[in-house]
Amino acid sequence: MADAFKVIRSEYRFGKITAHLNRTDLSQCSLVNRYWNLLFRPLVWHTLSFSEDSHSEEPFHKKHRAILNPLGLFIRQLYSHDCRSLLFFNGPQSRCRHLLELDFTVCLAHESTTQAVKLIQVNLELERLTIRGDFTLTRDSETPQNLFSALLQHPALTHLQLTNIDTTVDYLFVRALLSHLPPRLQSLVISWASITNLDPDPDQSMASDPSWSTAYPHLRRLSIETRMLDQTYEDLLLPLLRRCPELREASFSHMDEWTISHSPPSRPSYELAVLLRDHCPRVRKLSVKDCQNNELLAQNLIGIESFQIGSSPSLNQLSTAIATNWSSSLKELSFLRGTSLQSADIQLLLTSCPLLIKFIVSPGKVRYDINGVVEQDCSGLKLSEMTRTSWVCLGLEQLGLRILDDRSVDESTTDERNQATVMMRQALALIGSLVFLQQLAIEWTPVIKIDSKMTLVPKDFVQMDFSLSCGLNLLSELKQLKKLQVSVQGLAMGQPEMEWIIDNWPKLNVIAGLSRSYSSHSKTTVSNEPAHIWWLREHRKSLTVL
Repeated sequence: MADAFKVIRSEYRFGKITAHLNRTDLSQCSLVNRYWNLLFRPLVWHTLSFSEDSHSEEPFHKKHRAILNPLGLFIRQLYSHDCRSLLFFNGPQSRCRHLLELDFTVCLAHESTTQAVKLIQVNLELERLTIRGDFTLTRDSETPQNLFSALLQHPALTHLQLTNIDTTVDYLFVRALLSHLPPRLQSLVISWASITNLDPDPDQSMASDPSWSTAYPHLRRLSIETRMLDQTYEDLLLPLLRRCPELREASFSHMDEWTISHSPPSRPSYELAVLLRDHCPRVRKLSVKDCQNNELLAQNLIGIESFQIGSSPSLNQLSTAIATNWSSSLKELSFLRGTSLQSADIQLLLTSCPLLIKFIVSPGKVRYDINGVVEQDCSGLKLSEMTRTSWVCLGLEQLGLRILDDRSVDESTTDERNQATVMMRQALALIGSLVFLQQLAIEWTPVIKIDSKMTLVPKDFVQMDFSLSCGLNLLSELKQLKKLQVSVQGLAMGQPEMEWIIDNWPKLNVIAGLSRSYSSHSKTTVSNEPAHIWWLREHRKSLTVL
């Protein structure tokens, strides 16, 4: 035991040991003896999380308070999603004065708002602050002034997040907040619906306001998910970005509304790209939504490594601009759900950006015409174009695609199915060459709709069954695959495919879509789940089958 004490007294060794222990292990260690209790108790109470309990009349029972009273000084991270819990933690008996991270939810017209502000004021070591909920921030309320004053007292604050706040957010509060951010702030995330009492004074523009700090040299991440910038571009965003020369990650929404300006002439929507280029040249991660003239982003910005975009027009021009200007730097590219991206554009990106490690296209729903044929502008990669040229991004780790099966069968051929399967095998071989792939999501859509009442597949295409006979074995090199999601109507897989998965994908821990697969040769269990799916669950307990 004496030797064990010598080991555990070493701070370095003690840190190495505790790094491999979960919260349950830490609690058990604290019960060994008094000495171990002194060592492990600060780790046990380092993080506390409380959620709303609708069945209790008060957030803490008396016996819980008795336990927490002497232990508040150990708490470093507090997550409180029960408005009433803040009433206790703000009390002098809690001794909760050394928080490094605070994440809480407040309620509209609830005393917790005031208590939260007091809790912020007394924790001067606070580094990360997240405020969620619906509380009013108007010029007639004391809350904005108290919250603003509390934030100014935290020179150590590096992360600030204000999300899901009600629409009654006062313009003067936002203006004061953005012009007096904590000096060492590294991350700012704002999510508001809109701004009220909007009455910017052109003579008192924040761009020339002497009270605005000269710069925020430590700010690395800025996310503004709100409609509040449609009429406040010059007064809020413009001067803020001018003072963030070290900004690396930026996320904005409703870019199309920024064409509206309270002072004529109207500003072009691509001015954000010019502003980032001139004042934030170090931005490498960019996310925009509802953007017009988005191809100008790629033309004005250089060195972008991660780009995410929502539904917007002219994506064909954007893909060309990306392939031309970002091909030597782009590593992550995501098109949010509902994006309409044509097959030629997808293929252009996959054959032009060799450094890609993430490529995700989340298209909208498939639409068919009156004859059951997919519309010409349906978003997805056509199978014929997919197999026409090789991809250059062989380092892909995440891939999400909709494959449009546009194969045709020559009826004069004696072996129609084998002829049509060649193209599918070529496509699977192309995916199988991505040996670093960790996440794969495939949605297969035939050009002609499959009627749910039909028992046979129409002759003008061959069903993608994702079976060994179709070419599943061509994916045997995906040894790093951890997550697989397939969306294939009438997916046909059986026992041989399950055994193959166990043998060839050792790291797979999530697989979605296979639980809907049925094979005519498989017996079903009592729960109507195919026997081969049940076998897969039994032979890999760590695998989640959805």
